[in-house]
Amino acid sequence: MNVKTLHYLIELERTGSLYAAARQARISQQGMSKAIASLEAELGCPLVTRSLRGTSLTDAGRIVLESARGIVAEHQRMTERLLELESIDDLSRYRINVFVSHYAAQIASIDPEYVRLLSTNTFYVEEPFAKLLMRARSSDGTDLAFTDLFGPSVGQVADSPDVSFEPIIQTRYGFIGKEGAHLRGKAALHRGEVCDLPVAIDTNPEAGRLIDLLFAEHPLRNVRMGTSSQRMLVEYVQMADSDVLAFSDSFSYYIMRKNGLPEVQGLHFTPLATLKSVAQVGFLLPARTTLSPQARHTIRVLRRYIAEKCPDYS
Repeated sequence: MNVKTLHYLIELERTGSLYAAARQARISQQGMSKAIASLEAELGCPLVTRSLRGTSLTDAGRIVLESARGIVAEHQRMTERLLELESIDDLSRYRINVFVSHYAAQIASIDPEYVRLLSTNTFYVEEPFAKLLMRARSSDGTDLAFTDLFGPSVGQVADSPDVSFEPIIQTRYGFIGKEGAHLRGKAALHRGEVCDLPVAIDTNPEAGRLIDLLFAEHPLRNVRMGTSSQRMLVEYVQMADSDVLAFSDSFSYYIMRKNGLPEVQGLHFTPLATLKSVAQVGFLLPARTTLSPQARHTIRVLRRYIAEKCPDYS
């Protein structure tokens, strides 16, 4: 008896359609039919009935379904416990896909240990938010989408019945600058204060949309430099003759300080004084699909890393 086939039976009962169940399980309709037929032959009784209105379980099918749910859940718990026994260096054979937004990738790339941790058991691919949302909706539970949620993207996730969000950290967008006149004594920057100051910005399209949202009423009018590299932005601020500010976020700055990067010596981060500058960074998850043990383990490993390495971040 194949555990996957029991999972197919669970999906079949949930969706009421062979086509929908096969699509959710990312298998061909013919492949699912053969798997169910093989299970029926093994158990010696019909499990499903088909009609113009869809597919439903027989009385025998419902009995099998009750046990199938327990077996699938126990199989997942067993696999997760086995994964917990593995050291991080042994996880490469459990590789999964992790698709990331631009800022999530920027945050991760600053810390070499963070990158090593994620790359050990993942393929890390940067994509725009719209594509990440699409991937999360169609995921079979083996892929993960790691992103930052702010402004419109929060609403898109909230309005989608197919996707949920599991936050890992919270970050605030603002500016990094020298300990000088622009930032001295300020707990937060009002957007009107920044619009005429010399600034360096992130030129990635995703970052551009964020900047357009934050500064819609106070456009930045004195952009001195643009790059999609967070470290290059900070280096520019450090070397500039005048007091230039670099658009960044609080967690990226924290990681740079924690790793002792020379680029941030003598610099200071000040967040923007608006709720629009607050973002959650975490995973977009398929709402109706159970995550694979490997995917769930990846999330746990990242949570544990943040808790151990960044206990003083707030």
